[in-house]
Amino acid sequence: MEDFGSIISDTITKEENKIINLSKITKIGTTEFGKSGKPLEVLEKFGLGEKTILEKVLKLFK
Repeated sequence: MEDFGSIISDTITKEENKIINLSKITKIGTTEFGKSGKPLEVLEKFGLGEKTILEKVLKLFK
């Protein structure tokens, strides 16, 4: 029997995984750009605005 982690990871696309990983990184305020107190601005540098992130996260929970 598969654990939930592998079932979930099988349903996440590479793009969604990048967004999730970026979200985790920016929540603690560190990125490849260095320290940042503004995670959304950092994500926008990767071309990921707030609307895009929310759409992807909502898709994961549907």
